[in-house]
Amino acid sequence: MNRIRIAVLVMVALFAFSSVSFATLWDRGNGLIYDDVLDITWLQDANYAGTSGYTASLNYQETISGDPIPAGRMSQSDAMTWAANLSYAGFDDWRLPTTAYPGYGFNITTSELGYMYYVNLGNVADNSVTNNPLNVFFTDGNDNLVSFINLQPIVYFMDVENSAFSFDYGLQSNGAFSNAYQGAWAVRSGDVVSSNAPVPEPGTMILFGIGLAGLGATKFRRKKK
Repeated sequence: MNRIRIAVLVMVALFAFSSVSFATLWDRGNGLIYDDVLDITWLQDANYAGTSGYTASLNYQETISGDPIPAGRMSQSDAMTWAANLSYAGFDDWRLPTTAYPGYGFNITTSELGYMYYVNLGNVADNSVTNNPLNVFFTDGNDNLVSFINLQPIVYFMDVENSAFSFDYGLQSNGAFSNAYQGAWAVRSGDVVSSNAPVPEPGTMILFGIGLAGLGATKFRRKKK
């Protein structure tokens, strides 16, 4: 009986250890990336407002430094409206990323954009993007190298008025970027699959199978005696 208990405990420990070894981001396909720590789903295209043609329909007349406003840039109020009305992959509950407090500074990882910039993508706080190019790649939970699309070293609005996060410096602001046309990256709460739990990796299933086989052999020997 003690052997059976030990075998069961070993299986549980191995399964638990394997189940927590997955990555933070998961490529769900169809342009959707799931963060299993924050339990949110991002659009893989960080400039979908531009590539979908939405900002072109706003007919902005202003310019930035004498040049036309780049596709995807808009005011914060328009960004909030775009995210709230967005329907993508069968979901219509998109929004702008949440902010965090304190609202100004570097290395703030408690906001959704700050967590993405520093933790998920491993970028650093710096005043020169030339010295530290923006990383847009990550290895997902299936060990595949995945890249966000059109993620640029620009400022992205957050969900609170005047709040934004700079992807060129890693700076979170509560007003410095508000009077300008900035980027908008849509996110939604939750996963896009029926279960948020990742599928166990092959190694986990092998260990589980070995444990079951050992347990069965123990029972067989007891019956034979």
